[in-house]
Amino acid sequence: MATVMLGMSDDEFWRSTPRKLYAMIQVHKQANGLEEEEDKVVPIDQVEGG
Repeated sequence: MATVMLGMSDDEFWRSTPRKLYAMIQVHKQANGLEEEEDKVVPIDQVEGG
């Protein structure tokens, strides 16, 4: 997935940390309008039921 969707080479993928891969996937999702409601960051004062 990362090599195709994120344009990474195999070497770049295998040298990446899980943190870096997660961050890159999040940016990809935001850039392509794919983030789900639970993925969106909401300011604390807008959280319901708290």
